[in-house]
Amino acid sequence: MLLGISWLIPAMPLIGGLVVSVLLLLFNRTVNRLTKPITFFLIVCITISVVISGLLFINHIHGISFASDLDLFVNSFHISFYLDDLIEKVLIIVGVTFLVLMLISYYALDRQKGYVRYMAFMSIISSIALSLILTEGFSKTIFKSLPF
Repeated sequence: MLLGISWLIPAMPLIGGLVVSVLLLLFNRTVNRLTKPITFFLIVCITISVVISGLLFINHIHGISFASDLDLFVNSFHISFYLDDLIEKVLIIVGVTFLVLMLISYYALDRQKGYVRYMAFMSIISSIALSLILTEGFSKTIFKSLPF
């Protein structure tokens, strides 16, 4: 069951970042005033990703969790997410790193005009990083050559 929801690891920060970005485009002045709830929402999205990664690691779940073919005009792409113990550890480390960065940003930065945009971009960038780690080709080339 957990293998089936592992696609939520990169999807939760992406969904959170995109929702906040769309709201920022539509209601710029109002959203820029709501810095605390938006930051809390984005931190919760990344926390959900870290919790799912931790549950996968605790239960020692391995295998291909998501596989899809994407056809764009002439090009065809095969996308698949692969899980093993090392990838799950790296997912937890990267997720916690982005979580700490967002918490430090919440406490250290002034809540001025670009703050909400910065937090939304941090969420989207964390989603991209988590997606790259989960990608089967990336994990085979980078992590399999490590000595441990």
